[in-house]
Amino acid sequence: MIDVLIVDDEPMIIEILRRTIDWKKYNMRVVGCAYDGFAAIDFLKKHDVDIVFTDVKMPHMGGLELIERLHEFLPDLLFVVISSYSDFNLVRESFKNGVEDYILKIDIDNEKVLDKLLSKLKSKVELRNPMAGSKYPTEQLLQKINHEQAYLEQCVFRMMTITLEDNVKTVLVSELLFILRENAAHFVFGFFDWKIIILCFGEDAEQVSNICDFLVQKIHSDPEADQILIVGSSNCLGYKNLNELYDQAKQSLDAGFYHPREAYFQYKNTSNREYLAAYKRLMEMTSKLMESVSIHELSNGIDHLFCIISKEETTPSLIKENLVSFFGEIHRVIDKKFGSMATENLLALTGLILSATDYAELKELCSNKIYELSLKLNDQMNIPLSDAIQAYIHMHYHNPNLTIQDVADDLHVNQRSISNCFAEKMGMHFKDYLNQIRIERAKEILANSSLRINETAARVGYSSVEHFSRLFSKSVGESPIKYLKRNRP
Repeated sequence: MIDVLIVDDEPMIIEILRRTIDWKKYNMRVVGCAYDGFAAIDFLKKHDVDIVFTDVKMPHMGGLELIERLHEFLPDLLFVVISSYSDFNLVRESFKNGVEDYILKIDIDNEKVLDKLLSKLKSKVELRNPMAGSKYPTEQLLQKINHEQAYLEQCVFRMMTITLEDNVKTVLVSELLFILRENAAHFVFGFFDWKIIILCFGEDAEQVSNICDFLVQKIHSDPEADQILIVGSSNCLGYKNLNELYDQAKQSLDAGFYHPREAYFQYKNTSNREYLAAYKRLMEMTSKLMESVSIHELSNGIDHLFCIISKEETTPSLIKENLVSFFGEIHRVIDKKFGSMATENLLALTGLILSATDYAELKELCSNKIYELSLKLNDQMNIPLSDAIQAYIHMHYHNPNLTIQDVADDLHVNQRSISNCFAEKMGMHFKDYLNQIRIERAKEILANSSLRINETAARVGYSSVEHFSRLFSKSVGESPIKYLKRNRP
């Protein structure tokens, strides 16, 4: 349904519009009414609508001010002005601010006029697309700063971008910023690429940073906006680097892929150099799969890659693009040897990789897929049981509840066979081998990531940090904290 809000200070006009129009005929419904612009904004803070019918002249806040205040931040919201003849010059002026159409009050019960208008609006809503704009919001924001260019050229700037999920949140934030703007002159804001963009400026970096911190604190402390906003911030740069500010602010949001519970991210440069080298080595291994490289070794390679990804916080879009290529190459190699054994799920896997919302989800998805492929290869190649067991443990060591019975059940053998295989091939018990794998993985994480010790313990399958620390110290000869300080840059 297409949701409609009616804004007019005359109750009779509202009732006529609500009751005389066959809204269902146009797949529309009236979801709310307001008697001035402020009441309309309050409604839009809680409800997402598609069309606003508004009078021009109303007490407190009129229709034109309402439209001017909302149009930039809700560019897909359609406005229709309800006018009398005496307001026609104002109506003509309103078209400069994004009004879609108008209707005279004497025609609100004219079926022919209404049918033409509502049919047009219905088509517009159903066919609308996001607005195509310029690449940067710089010019749009500079026009809002009431200072001479000579002053701006001496200023320091910092930009923030706020990701919004829907129109309701957009209204909440824009209204909050309007209020803050009355008491803080050194920032301007606008709507660009479906985000709210804030440009802070001042005479030095400390002043600008204080303004940004103040705004973020106010945004996240607002009771209506709390926990709904993700804010990305650039570094402080000069007047000649304004476009770079926007690029930095957008890129800073990538950190949310690694820290999904946080809401404010500041830009840091990511070279991706170590990641690209590791990815290149992984692809070289993939091309030799089943010749000189086993699926077990490939599993270790992708574990190492994800460790570097976590350490560098590699650009998510680059990771996803490369992982699609990685699995495509695996399927190509396997299919070349066995026919179309695996490619039937490649398209679905690509969709899952591209839609992954955070690092943990993507890593688990890839680990599970490698394990599925290893099972298929086991069936096709009659891989020795010891290799199958090792591959299974490398895929599932992070499960704190992993038991020898789980391995036996999934590999369709009995527990005694697993125990005998460990004794004969590995010369140790299952539990000892599992701890060995976990400690080696923990060493790699501690040396190459930013995870804390308790996070590392959980990542490799230990629910107790104390138990992990005892095993680590016994195996490595020093505590996790000493190992971390000695090996982490």
